[in-house]
Amino acid sequence: MDRTDLLLQDEIPVIILDNFYDDSELTLIWEELEFLTYSHKLLPPDQTGSALNQEDHETPLKSNSGIFLDTVWANQRQMSNILNVNRKIFNDDMKVFKDSPSWFFREFRCLLDHTLISYYEQGDYYKPHKDNSYVTALSWFCREPKRFSGGDLRLHSEHDMGEVEYANNRTVIFPSCISHEVTPVVMDKKYYNKRLGRYCMTQFLDLPING
Repeated sequence: MDRTDLLLQDEIPVIILDNFYDDSELTLIWEELEFLTYSHKLLPPDQTGSALNQEDHETPLKSNSGIFLDTVWANQRQMSNILNVNRKIFNDDMKVFKDSPSWFFREFRCLLDHTLISYYEQGDYYKPHKDNSYVTALSWFCREPKRFSGGDLRLHSEHDMGEVEYANNRTVIFPSCISHEVTPVVMDKKYYNKRLGRYCMTQFLDLPING
């Protein structure tokens, strides 16, 4: 695993973990992603908790498909490869967070999280929005060689803080209150509907209920 800690404009901390999951973990993740990527399983934006346009409060800000795994597996989390593998972010008493140079992550203690799987193909995007959680952890997966461009993460505060390029098996962690977007995916038609697009596993991490 390769780690990069960034302190962006306005002192916003960001953790980037490359090759966070090992080969055996990736095999388990892909088994479930393949199982889920069907039109009758993945849901449209208005059914996956999308942020809404501030003008009409009805139009989703994203174009993709997805599903909340906590809902799918309900009281049978042990049946999900992903919900077991993604506990890794909490290993060693939350070492990923404690190793941060930022107090924001070092002091963070998570007792509640939810996992959303999102899938993007040609033209899909997510306009600037903020997440309703304390910390957002995005883990990206795609078949290699990558058959699309775009789909990068753009972070915003009072200033445009730049982009994090999409890469397979890259995890990006940042405060959920930071506005962020996914740039449009560009994909050749011959790759449509073949599970060759952009996957994102979002972990919404929250503080203990009592603070």
